[in-house]
Amino acid sequence: MADDPLKYFRIEARELAQGLSRGTLELEKGAPSKDAIRGLLRLAHTLKGAARVVRQPEIAEQAHAIEDALSPHRETGGPVPRNAIDLLLASLDAIASRLAALDGRPADASRTEAPRAAPEGRFETVRIELRDMDALLESAGESASHLAGLSARLDRLKVAWDRLQASLAATLRRDEAAGGVPRMLRAPLEDAREAVERARRGAAEELAAGAAELRALREQFDRVRLVPAGALFDALERAARDAARSLGKSVEFRSAGGDVRFEANVLAGLQDILLHLVRNAVAHGIEAPGERGAAGKRPEGLVEVRVVRRGHRAVVSCTDDGRGLDTEAIKQAAVKRGLLAAGQAAGMGPEEVVALIMRGGVTTTERPDGTSGRGIGLDTVAAAAARLKGVVRVRTEPRRGTTFEADVPLSLSALRALLVEAGGRAIALPLDSVREVVRLAPGNRIKRAGEAAGLADDTPVRPLADLLGAGTRPGGSCRAAVLMSAGTGTVALGVDRVNGTESVVTRLVPPWAGAPPWIAGASIPEAGDPILLLEPSALPEGPGPAAPAAPSRKPLPLLVVDDSLTTRRLQQSILESAGYEVHLAVSGEEGLEMARQRSYGMFLVDVEMPGMNGFDFVRTTRGEAKLSEVPAMLVTSRGSAEDRRKGQEAGAVAYMVKSEFDQALLLRTIAGLLAGGNA
Repeated sequence: MADDPLKYFRIEARELAQGLSRGTLELEKGAPSKDAIRGLLRLAHTLKGAARVVRQPEIAEQAHAIEDALSPHRETGGPVPRNAIDLLLASLDAIASRLAALDGRPADASRTEAPRAAPEGRFETVRIELRDMDALLESAGESASHLAGLSARLDRLKVAWDRLQASLAATLRRDEAAGGVPRMLRAPLEDAREAVERARRGAAEELAAGAAELRALREQFDRVRLVPAGALFDALERAARDAARSLGKSVEFRSAGGDVRFEANVLAGLQDILLHLVRNAVAHGIEAPGERGAAGKRPEGLVEVRVVRRGHRAVVSCTDDGRGLDTEAIKQAAVKRGLLAAGQAAGMGPEEVVALIMRGGVTTTERPDGTSGRGIGLDTVAAAAARLKGVVRVRTEPRRGTTFEADVPLSLSALRALLVEAGGRAIALPLDSVREVVRLAPGNRIKRAGEAAGLADDTPVRPLADLLGAGTRPGGSCRAAVLMSAGTGTVALGVDRVNGTESVVTRLVPPWAGAPPWIAGASIPEAGDPILLLEPSALPEGPGPAAPAAPSRKPLPLLVVDDSLTTRRLQQSILESAGYEVHLAVSGEEGLEMARQRSYGMFLVDVEMPGMNGFDFVRTTRGEAKLSEVPAMLVTSRGSAEDRRKGQEAGAVAYMVKSEFDQALLLRTIAGLLAGGNA
C-alpha cells in the first residue's frame, strides 16, 4: 500500500464512475424513480468523499457537480433535462480522464476499458494475470486428482483389512477348536478393528470434504476468468448516444446476450470491435431524421448489439436499420482516393466492395469530425478480429440496414448444458439448442404418438454413441432421444441417460486430440473422464463413424505419464474409447513406481515434466530387466530433430508431437507396438 497509496482508490473510483454512467444513461431514457436519483446521489457522494481523503480535488469537484445537477430532482422523480444529462456526462468524462492520468494511461484509454458491474456498495477488486490463474487452476486440478487417487487407495486398504480380519477370525476359530486359548486375543483385535475403522471413516470424510472444496475452488476460478458480455453494453450505449448527439441524429440502442460469459482478454478485443461498429453504424448507417421520415421510417434509428456463443466460438453482431452500404459511393470514394482505377471499380461485386472498406482508407464522409471521416474504423475492426484469430462478415440491404458480424474462437467459455450419457461417456449438449427430450420405443423409435418437436414417429434416431465412436449400449437400443436444433433442421440423438442441466465451463480440445468437428470443447472434472461438449450445427450428414475396433484380446493396461491434467484425461479418453485399460501418473517418479509394482503393456510419456523428465523415465526403464521389454512412446510438444534423436537414444520406440497429433495414427501405432511391430 505504501508503494501505491492510490491503488484502492482507483479501483473504487472506477466502479463508482461506472455506476454513475449507467444510471445517467437510464435517466436519459425517461422519467426516473426517486430511488434511482437517490442511488446516484449516494454514488456521487461516496466518490466525492473518497477523492477528498486521498487529496484528489479535481475528482471531488466533478463529483460535487454531479450532486448539484441531481439534487433538484431528488424528490420529484420527474424527467431530467437534456442539458443536465449533458452536464453529468461531461463531469463523468472529466473523472475518467483524471483516473486515466492516475493510471499513467492516455486520457481516452478509459473510454475503451471494459466496464464492470456497478457495485451495491464498496468492494475491492484485484487484477491477476491470466497465466497465473491458469497455473492455480491446474494446481487445483492436480490436487483433486491426487485426492481421487488417495480415495481409491483408501478403498483398497479397507478391502485388504477386511480380508485380514476374516483370516484372523478363521485362525482364532481353528485354535479354539484345537483347545488353544486365543480368547485373550479377541479384545485387542476388536479394539484394533474399531480403531482402523474410525481412522478409515475419518480419512474418507476428510477426503470427501477436500474434494468438495477443490471442486468449488476450480469452479470459482473458472468464473472469475470469465466476464459477462453485458459488461460491454454500457460503454457501447454511451458510444451510440454520443455519436448520435454529435451528428444531430436520434438513436435507440438495444443489446442481447449479456449473460454469456467469455474470457476477459477476448471480451476486451470484442469491445474494440463493437465500439468501432457502433460508431460506424450511427455515422454511416443511420440516416438523419428528415431522411428517415421521407423513407417512411421512424425518426429514431435502431442500433442493436447481440452476443451469442456457437460451440467454442463467440459471435458478436452490430445491426442498424439504416440506409445500407452504398456500394457505388464506396467505389467512387476509392477511385477518388486513388485506391482503385475507374475500370476496376466498375467490375466490382458487393463482396469485393465490402472487402475494400475492410482494408481501410475508404470513407464516404466528406468532412472528418469526431466520429468518422478518416476511413480508419473498419480496418481497425478487421485487425482486432485478426488478433483474436477471427473473421468479420457483412450483410447489407439497401434502405433496410447492415449487419456486421465478428466470429472469434474461444479457449474457455461457460454455458448451460443438458448432461447426458451415451456409450459410457458423459456429454454436454448446449441447452439453447435442445428442443425436447422424449422416451424411445425398442428399435430407437420415438415412443409417443403424434409429433414431437415437429418430428414424425418414424423419424430415425441417431445413437449419440455412434457419433462418438463408442458403440451403442448393450442391446443396441437407446432409452431416450434429445431433439436438437442443428443448422436448418432438427436432429434426434439417442442417449442412454439424461442427467439434468448444469452450468459447465468448457475448454477447447487441443488439435492433437483428433476430436471430430462436432466436438466443440470439453469440461475437465476433478475425477473421471472429460465431459465432451457437442456442437449440433457441425453434425455430419448420415450415420456416424463406425466405432473403433477393440483389441481381439484384452491387453495389459497402458500407463500414461504426463504432468498436465488435461493431457492425461484426454489421452485416457481416447484410449479407453478404443477398448484399452489406462492408468495415469502425474510425474516420472510416480510412473516409475507404478511400473515397478505391476505389469503394463506400454508407456506413453511426456518429455517436459518437473523432476524426472520423459527421456530419463524411458532411459531408466530400459535399464531394468522387468521394464526393458515394455515399449515406450514419447508424446510431447517438442518436435525438433535433436529431441527426436534424444528420444531414440533413450530407448523410445515411437515419438509423436502433440501439434501434429492424429488420433487414428496414435491408435494404429499402439496396436502395432502391442502386436510386436515397429512404430
